[in-house]
Amino acid sequence: MVAIKLGDCKNGSVETIAELNKQVKRNFLNQESYEVSAFTDFGPCYLANYNKKHELLRVAIDPPSGWSGLYKASAQQLQEIVDKKLDDDEIRNYLEVFPNEDYPEDID
Repeated sequence: MVAIKLGDCKNGSVETIAELNKQVKRNFLNQESYEVSAFTDFGPCYLANYNKKHELLRVAIDPPSGWSGLYKASAQQLQEIVDKKLDDDEIRNYLEVFPNEDYPEDID
């Protein structure tokens, strides 16, 4: 997991997913899963996790509360989110929700 410090949580989703995308692109052949946690001086801000095998993007806008969004996303779609600088609300409208029946048992 990579941790990044933010000045505030205002653009937490944009900055966190941009860093997540960098990790996926940098190590695309070496890992199955990538995770980036963003925090401020006041605590956790945003958490994003991407699983290549299942093309599953998980996000948490309040990390201690658990995942707030599960989306089907290819590596190309992840790049598009970064290019368009989509925030959490826009991601909800841009990506397809990950089907519950397809949720993998082999990840936490």
